[in-house]
Amino acid sequence: MLSEEQLEELGDFEDFLEFLAFDPDQPRDERGRFASSGSREAASASGKAKRTGKGEHHDAAAAAHRKAEEFHAREADRRGALAAKARSKKDRERHLAAREKHLDAGSHHHEQAKVHEEHAGILRGSLDTLKIPHEGISPETKANAEKAIVKGGYAKFLKHAPISELAEHSGAEIDSFSGNLVQTANGLYWRGGEGLSILKSEDFETRFARSKGLLGKKKAARATEPGEHVWSISSLASSPEEMQQRTMVHELGHHVHLSSSSPLQKKLDNEIKKGFRERVHIDPSSITDKDPDGRVETVPGKWIPSRYSRKNYKEWFTECHAAYVYHPETLKARDPQAFDLIRRVRKHRGME
Repeated sequence: MLSEEQLEELGDFEDFLEFLAFDPDQPRDERGRFASSGSREAASASGKAKRTGKGEHHDAAAAAHRKAEEFHAREADRRGALAAKARSKKDRERHLAAREKHLDAGSHHHEQAKVHEEHAGILRGSLDTLKIPHEGISPETKANAEKAIVKGGYAKFLKHAPISELAEHSGAEIDSFSGNLVQTANGLYWRGGEGLSILKSEDFETRFARSKGLLGKKKAARATEPGEHVWSISSLASSPEEMQQRTMVHELGHHVHLSSSSPLQKKLDNEIKKGFRERVHIDPSSITDKDPDGRVETVPGKWIPSRYSRKNYKEWFTECHAAYVYHPETLKARDPQAFDLIRRVRKHRGME
């Protein structure tokens, strides 16, 4: 008999006990088979997956439950055949009752396998599991998007606050007003539809090469950490693939910021606006008739994660958020208030 400590190690040990007590009419017949049913292994794998929360452990648990499901399916068929051959009503009813038990057990394992498969898919950032429409995007863009979802800790958040679609666009397009060919943004997020579009993976190769060429001018060439000396957090990437991933992390930061209208989120939004105003201002001397908006500058003594973060409070937030994901120690050291603000927003959205 298993000790209480051994049973606790099994995780879902109550289910295991239920299966162990299976078909008490035939303890010699059925209990010998339980050693190979996989129920114990499945229960143990489930417990491990729940304790660790790791994708590979959910994969293992799903496989164990599928194996147990197959066993019970075979046993249900076997019991059904025995019932058909039974010579007495009592034996036939016993076999049919056992068959129902096996069908119920198989159904249990089937549902548990689905649960673990879904958890594993979510933890891998699977667009399919998260039910994010992504028709037409390349396999490379899909793979990089899923890596970004995992890196940014977006998986569980997107399960409850999904985006409407993930699309991709070319690096240049015809301007509808001027008719000129213009460069497109690395990424686009649209509120309302709450979808986003990312630059095609092949176009990131050109953008990456261009950014490294531009960074080849003195100290910017040695940039490995965020700050006003870099254009964006994405420009710090070490490869075109990582650049696309960082852009995805950036765009999903907008979704974290803008997809909630709760009272707490509104309060946090006011903090974001205040934080931006404290760090960025318009140089009054730069305002002219030709440039009524003036030139945006960093407030002396303040730190910002990138030049692009000076654009507006939304971009400041999501660049800080990207820095939180890729350069947390730098953000915490250079701007602890921004670090704490990002952490609180993530906590409110169920990401931490």
